[in-house]
Amino acid sequence: MKMQNASDKMQNDGINTPTALGKFQNNSQKRFEEIDILRGIAILMVVVFHIFYDLNYFHIASFDMHSGALMLFGRLAAFILIFIVGISLHLSHERANAQGKNSFLKYAKRSLGLFAIAALISLATYIYPHDGFIFFGIIHFIALAVLIGYFFLDFYYLNLAVGILFILAGEVLSQMQTSNIFLFILGMNSNFYTLDYYPIFPWIGIVLLGMFAGKSLYEKQERKFSICIPNAKIMRFFDLCGQNSLLIYIVHQPIIICILAMLGYAHIF
Repeated sequence: MKMQNASDKMQNDGINTPTALGKFQNNSQKRFEEIDILRGIAILMVVVFHIFYDLNYFHIASFDMHSGALMLFGRLAAFILIFIVGISLHLSHERANAQGKNSFLKYAKRSLGLFAIAALISLATYIYPHDGFIFFGIIHFIALAVLIGYFFLDFYYLNLAVGILFILAGEVLSQMQTSNIFLFILGMNSNFYTLDYYPIFPWIGIVLLGMFAGKSLYEKQERKFSICIPNAKIMRFFDLCGQNSLLIYIVHQPIIICILAMLGYAHIF
């Protein structure tokens, strides 16, 4: 695949917004193929992680999901997705400025859309699997991070410093105990049980590092570096997955569980 500049493709924002699933694209929204490919690899890593998670959850096989290689694998996937959120926020902000648009309204709408999806995920997981539900998972976090990130968009090196500080703050908060659900969202330790958990600290620090990287690597919708992506089917597949990462995130768990149920390993009802 030949090297492409910013005018070659169209760039989506965040993990993927509901209007960026490959159906409704606008020529004013440019894509950078390397970002989609990296996001596609990360979302496929999430799928693989959840296959192991479900096999363990339904007692089909035993895996340690909370430490060791599998835990690191899942965290790496989340790190990549959240880091790309920061890069995409920078690109989206530059595009809004170039078009003379109010980026806050754009981010507010995107955040509300993601919160609506997150609420549906919470409701669905409350109904099933009957053992805990997703209270503040990765989609909940990204919905909030889009709003928080807006107030850091015009900073550069400060985002690097504050991002590192927020990551360290997450480590400190995780050592503190609380029964307050809002402090739990911030990152304090609690007995509250959720199937998926991405607290504000340290993960908002990863978003700020992504924003710093975005400003370092991309300017005025152009790359500051050269890249040559091989013209291989696997790369096109990763690219497609990256463009549809939110859709894949929403549907992959129901598909995995339904397959396990058809094989007689999972009892849905």
